[in-house]
Amino acid sequence: DLPVRVTKTTMPPATPDPSTVGTDVEKKSDCMYEAAIAGFIGGSKALAVTVPGVFALNHFYQPFRQRMSVSAKTAIIASPGFFFFFLNSELAMLECARRGKHE
Repeated sequence: DLPVRVTKTTMPPATPDPSTVGTDVEKKSDCMYEAAIAGFIGGSKALAVTVPGVFALNHFYQPFRQRMSVSAKTAIIASPGFFFFFLNSELAMLECARRGKHE
């Protein structure tokens, strides 16, 4: 349990460079916007497939209708939408961060 010695190299600067403050915030905001749009698109595509699929199964396949509860059917519909929303938004954030390093 030795005390940690704080030096200048381990401390972040007290005030960031004023010329980069606005651009960093704008880049982060743009990345978040791009990620949200990509997530909504991915989630919408997943829902466009799962909703009609579950509806068709429920309407035409009696064992599905009898053996699956309402909450299970809801989970089957919602889970892919959430998955693809988060996957696409995370991939868009990573791509935006990668682009930011090369600019």
